[in-house]
Amino acid sequence: MKVVELKELKRHNNTLHYFREFKAVAVLEGAGKQIERAVAFSIEKKPFGKPEIIISFEEEPEWPLLPIISSLKSLLMELDGDGRLP
Repeated sequence: MKVVELKELKRHNNTLHYFREFKAVAVLEGAGKQIERAVAFSIEKKPFGKPEIIISFEEEPEWPLLPIISSLKSLLMELDGDGRLP
C-alpha cells in the first residue's frame, strides 16, 4: 500500500511562517486497485531536526493506516525538500 500522487493540493493561509496546513486528495494504490481519499496535513518546521508532519484522513481507507501514513510522509518530505509544495 502506497501513495501514488496528491491531487487538488491546496495550502491554507496561515500567519505562522513555520507552520503550514494543506488539503489534498491522495491516490492510494494497494491490493491491485486504486482509491482516492481526502486528506489534511500540516508541516511544522522545528528549530532542530526534521519537520513534524501530522496527517488526518476525512474518510479512512479500508487498508492498514501505518504503511499509508509512512508512504505519505515520505512523499511529503520529498515534495517539501524539492520545493514542490505550494
